[in-house]
Amino acid sequence: MDRAREEEENLSEVWNSVTSDLLTENPAASEGAGQRVLTDRWRGMTPEQHSAILREREEQLAERERLDSEARQREEEWERQRLLAARAGIELEMRERDRERELRRELDRYNLQLAREQREHQDFLVKELYTNPPTAQFFTQFNTTSR
Repeated sequence: MDRAREEEENLSEVWNSVTSDLLTENPAASEGAGQRVLTDRWRGMTPEQHSAILREREEQLAERERLDSEARQREEEWERQRLLAARAGIELEMRERDRERELRRELDRYNLQLAREQREHQDFLVKELYTNPPTAQFFTQFNTTSR
C-alpha cells in the first residue's frame, strides 16, 4: 500500500513537472509580474514581442545607414573642398610663374637697352671723342726733370 501510494505520488510529481509553466514556456505565467519578466517562469517570446524586436532592429539599421550616408556625404564634401583648394593653389602658382616670367622678360629687355646704350656710348667715345690717341712719345715727356 505504501509502495503504491508512493509510486502514485512520484507519477503525479513527474506529470506536474512535465506540464508546468517552466517546461511548457507558458508566457501567461509571467503576466502577473507587470513590467518585470520572471526569468524562472518564462523563457520565450510571443510573436508580437519578437516582431517588435525585429522592427526596432530594422529601425536601428535604417538609422545607422542614414548616419553612415551622412558621414559619407560629409567626407565627399570635404574631399571636394580639398580638390577645389588644390586647384586654386595650382592656378595661383601658375599665375605667379607667368608674372615672374613676364618680369624676367621686361628685365631682359631693359638690360638689352642698357647694353645697346653703353655700346653706343663706347662707340661715341672711341670714334668721336678719342680720335687722337696718345703715342709713346707723349708719355716720355713726363718725369724728365728733377722737379
